[in-house]
Amino acid sequence: GKPIGRGRSIVQNNIGGSFDIRKAGKREPLEIRDFRLSSETFELTGKGTADADTRTFAIALTSDLGAIRRDLGPFFALDNASVGGRLTISVNIVRTKEHLIVAGKGEIAELSMTSGSRQIVDPLVKLDATTKLFRETDDLQIEEARIESTFLSGKAKGMIKDIKGDPAFDELTVDARCIPGKLGIVLGPWLSEKWEGDQPRVIRTTLRGRVSETDVAALLR
Repeated sequence: GKPIGRGRSIVQNNIGGSFDIRKAGKREPLEIRDFRLSSETFELTGKGTADADTRTFAIALTSDLGAIRRDLGPFFALDNASVGGRLTISVNIVRTKEHLIVAGKGEIAELSMTSGSRQIVDPLVKLDATTKLFRETDDLQIEEARIESTFLSGKAKGMIKDIKGDPAFDELTVDARCIPGKLGIVLGPWLSEKWEGDQPRVIRTTLRGRVSETDVAALLR
């Protein structure tokens, strides 16, 4: 177990893996033909290539959210949450000297979460995002991020500057529709206040300024 604050720990049992990594010659790129890692919590597979200038990887992850909550709850602040569903994520990563480009898609089938007497059940949550990190400045360009679900549907696009220092929104546009009470159940473990309301709310805004000074909850009031 690895301590995760306040003496809590994470334990992973029955971890297994395999890999096939090759390099034909000194000047040839490193080739990861197959990489697999699995435990009682998740299964991760990947492949890719790497040379002096560019590294390209494709990664796929599958997991049961109940197992994540059981085994990794302290790490994701899910100690007191009840959660279930099947998570599937595929990600393509391209790393150059100037940029880190990440394009990914994900699904959560049969999502269920319970907070107190409130519960949310969603048959299918879809996620899709493409981002570009400018490595010299640590500015993150969100080319587009989308989500489709019963509690939140919409898209976002724009820039977050200096994400490793003092991050700030730079013309980040949001066009979404949500149900605050249901969204509050999903985000509950990470919220400082309770979100309520069963009426759909439309959010169309452009975010500017420091992230630390932005009151996201105000968009739902």
